[in-house]
Amino acid sequence: MVQISTSEYKINPLKKAARELLGYPHPRRVPRGVYAEQAIGISTDEFTRAKDSGLRFLRNVFPLIDLGFDRAQSREFLAERDFGETVKSACVGCPFHGNAGWRWVRDHDPDGWAGAVEFDRAIRHGHPHATKQGQELRGQYFLHRSCTPLDQVDLDAPPKNRRPAAGHRCRGT
Repeated sequence: MVQISTSEYKINPLKKAARELLGYPHPRRVPRGVYAEQAIGISTDEFTRAKDSGLRFLRNVFPLIDLGFDRAQSREFLAERDFGETVKSACVGCPFHGNAGWRWVRDHDPDGWAGAVEFDRAIRHGHPHATKQGQELRGQYFLHRSCTPLDQVDLDAPPKNRRPAAGHRCRGT
């Protein structure tokens, strides 16, 4: 299943850009035989994420898989070429970040960290319009899986095996 943010902020804009680069912006039809190749950096340890675009004018290619690179080999390849520490791509407020991702944002992107902390506080009691639409809110919401405010989490501690349900809604807090 594709996350809503992945579709809305990554896949759909890339499809739109491909159409425009080919010279056939929506609603013009892209003629048969005209296509763009889109290289996607999925490594062998996530090969199940490698999918066809589902569009005749957009062909996905996976160079890391073709090279047989897993995440560690990919990072090593980049480090050998002075690209330094490379982290997985994700939205700053993504609740799927682990401690390493949050630590990287905290240490390398102060504005992103401040925005994530602010967003984390803002979602604590859900979206204000939810109760107006008759949807009862249960528990509190957090970006970090520990159900702790983001700016209070010890991101340098080893991760614990226990994880709350997806979405990080925590009851009784």
